[in-house]
Amino acid sequence: MYRTDRWNANRTSYVAAGRQVTARWAVTCTMAALLSAAAGCRTAPRTGGVDHSIVHGYVAPGFEEVRGAFAENFARRGEVGAACAAYYRGELVVDLWGGVRDQSTGDAWTADTMVMVFSATKGICGLALALAHSRGWLDYDAPVARYWPEFAAHGKGTISVRQLLAHQAGLCAIDERLDWGKIADGSAVARIAAAQRPLWPPGSRHGYHALSLGWYEAELIRRVDPQHRSIGRFVREELAGPLEVEFHVGLPDSVDRSRVANVIPFDIWDVFRHLDIVPPEFAWSMLWPHTIPRRALTNPRVNSLADFDTPEYRAVEFPAANGIGTARAIAAMYGAFANGGHAYPAPGGIARQPGEPMLDAGEASAPARPPGDPSPRALGPHAVSLGIRRDTLAELAAAAKVPPKGAKDVVLKVDTLYSLGFMKSTSTFRFSDDSSAYGAAGAGGSLGFADPSRRLGFAYVLNRTRVGIGIDPRAAAARDAVFRCIERLDRTER
Repeated sequence: MYRTDRWNANRTSYVAAGRQVTARWAVTCTMAALLSAAAGCRTAPRTGGVDHSIVHGYVAPGFEEVRGAFAENFARRGEVGAACAAYYRGELVVDLWGGVRDQSTGDAWTADTMVMVFSATKGICGLALALAHSRGWLDYDAPVARYWPEFAAHGKGTISVRQLLAHQAGLCAIDERLDWGKIADGSAVARIAAAQRPLWPPGSRHGYHALSLGWYEAELIRRVDPQHRSIGRFVREELAGPLEVEFHVGLPDSVDRSRVANVIPFDIWDVFRHLDIVPPEFAWSMLWPHTIPRRALTNPRVNSLADFDTPEYRAVEFPAANGIGTARAIAAMYGAFANGGHAYPAPGGIARQPGEPMLDAGEASAPARPPGDPSPRALGPHAVSLGIRRDTLAELAAAAKVPPKGAKDVVLKVDTLYSLGFMKSTSTFRFSDDSSAYGAAGAGGSLGFADPSRRLGFAYVLNRTRVGIGIDPRAAAARDAVFRCIERLDRTER
């Protein structure tokens, strides 16, 4: 049975308790912010002006402000290495990178540098399931057990795909202890996930399925895909590949490891140093072994974020947490969905440099893929269509429904909204001022989302992680600059 945790201690007592925690508890505190959300951190400002020479890449005419906002992240918000990208009306309009990918060697972040984006991976898996829905393979309102009969164990037979993807199934914690070896065996982890008992009556409330959701998504894709592909292969072949970008759930041996930035983990004590941005109820609940937040966020058990950024964990398919790619890739995938399923791949996978002409994006008016057509359709000489049906796009853009017990998240201890594998905007997780936007934030600060109202796909990735629950100030600064640029362009067009 679900049991609500109630804590009445004030902020001072939380800090005092945090400083007395043992090393074992400190590990779980690290996990508290690990994959629960993006970091809404405080960063000590640097003095001095903005050095624009640290930033490389391209911005389209009208988006120059984004370059300045990105450079300010290095000058004033402690950025080490990062990239930012935006697709607007199907066209790549922002493609920036800067800093270093490896702080120990000083190796520069380059155009093709990739980095682990943690829970932002869940959004890409949500796009994969939306593609399956668009092809008629998956009904959001059907019971999960229709596609995966073993899932019905322990009274789960009536849980719908929609409830599962809205974090309402009560399956946020896996009881059997996992490690990278078990995770590497997709069939084994699927059996373990199917056997899990719900922690609350499904559909009654929601709680962030921070680590577990990906395994349910992966098995659904494997079951409904006629080729029975893993979710990592599906994303590569059906989303990233057609758009000529690179994103991996499970890093293939063929990828040069020197292209992957090393994650810089945050200080484990930051959970208790920043109780103004980490809900005290959440931080306190992580100290006790049987609370739902701790159960949800500590399996598999690791010592810090850096433990996920190891060769073993990079190589396995961990669909809720270990996606590795470029900002350009995440923005391209979201940008295609925000633009009716259509986008113009960047030439060679890298944005045009200043002086090169823009492609004529035109309007996203191509018909959707006919049922059973397995390949993307080219629109003219450059554009690609993923063939997303209009009803699928409407489902993604629809407002999230609050469960009967309210919007407070059982795991994160703040109000959240979820729909079809994505977060929707709230005061804590603001992707956009429009309710149609959907996306996912990753531990430490990564962010990706689609804003159909603006026909925008946006992504921000980084290697210096910060603790917190919410949208990271670094990503928010770049996002807001993109919004202002679009507003100015819209006024010009009127």
